[in-house]
Amino acid sequence: MSKLPQQYVIENVLQCKMRGRVAYQSYFPASVGINLIYVKPYDHPSGK
Repeated sequence: MSKLPQQYVIENVLQCKMRGRVAYQSYFPASVGINLIYVKPYDHPSGK
């Protein structure tokens, strides 16, 4: 995955500090999440 097919704007983002680090929280629809999130396949020898 090199580039997104289009740009997305995520609105209403909350910023807070947790254990001295900055964290952000927001939401987006599942239909957008499918295009934004990529999970690299992991093949464990046990088959899980």
